[in-house]
This record gives sequence, C-alpha cells and structure tokens, in this order.
Amino acid sequence: MLESIKMRPSTPVYTEGFKRDDDAKDENYGKKIADQAEKDKKRRATILLQRLIRGRAIQNFMFEGKEKRLDLISELRATEEYKNSSDMAEEKNLIEVYQERVLDGVSEAIQSDIISKTMDNLSKELVRLKQERRIAGMVRLAEDVRRKREAEESGRRQAEQILREREDVLYQELMSVH
Repeated sequence: MLESIKMRPSTPVYTEGFKRDDDAKDENYGKKIADQAEKDKKRRATILLQRLIRGRAIQNFMFEGKEKRLDLISELRATEEYKNSSDMAEEKNLIEVYQERVLDGVSEAIQSDIISKTMDNLSKELVRLKQERRIAGMVRLAEDVRRKREAEESGRRQAEQILREREDVLYQELMSVH
C-alpha cells in the first residue's frame, strides 16, 4: 500500500560553488551564476556611483547658492550684532525694520525666480503643444491624401479589370466563331 503512494522528489540542495546536486555535471551552471553575480555587483557599483555624483552635484549647487548670498548673510549677521549691541529701543526698531525689508527683498527675489522659471516652462510647453498640433494636422492631411490616392488607384484597377473582362469576352466570342 505504501509503495503505491508517490513521493515528492527531493528539493535540490545548493552548495558553496553555486552548483546544485542535480546539476553537478553541468559546468556551465556555475559559470552562469557567477556571471550573474558579477553583473549584479557591477550594477550595484554603478548605482552607488550615480548616487555619489548626484549628491556631489547637490552639494555644489548649495555651495554656489551660499556664495551668491554671502553678502546678504554677512549683512544680516552685522545688523543682528549691531541690534544686540545697541542700547536704545529706537535703534533696535530701525534695525528690525531694516532686517524685515531685507528679508522681504530676498523672499521677493526667490518668488520672482520661481515665477520666471514657471513661466519659462509654460511657454516651452505651449510651443511644444503648438508643434504637436501642427504635426498632427500634417499627419491628418497626409492620411487624407493617401486615402484619396488609394481610392483613385482602386478605381483605376477596377476600370482595368472591367476592360480586361470585356476583352476576354470579346476574345472568347471571337474564338468561338472561328
């Protein structure tokens, strides 16, 4: 009774050399696994290098931004030091007003930069959309011309076929007479 029950085949066991017990005779299997591992290693190294380059690019971008605004930073630091060192409330109020105006100017500059980039992107998108529509119109026109030519060609073929059939009938009648 137990002999009639079929057992599931044993699960292959993988060894250190990337070979299975069942495929021990197959030498190419280990090479394929090693090649795949090498490709994975290269892919991971490439991804790491890309991440490092992107990170460095962001660092450079931030450094350039800091260098651009270095005068503003030093001005704000100087006004803060002057405000802390002044004793009169009126001077402190004037410095606070000045700092607010500087910060407003910076925020307006940032806003104008963002708005100008957005408008630039929108204008480029508009140009792209107009070109896309123009190309679509040209495609429609070309398809219409192609359909018209196909219809004319179909008409010519049909006319030639009718003419050929008439000639065949005349030829048959002529042959039947002789």
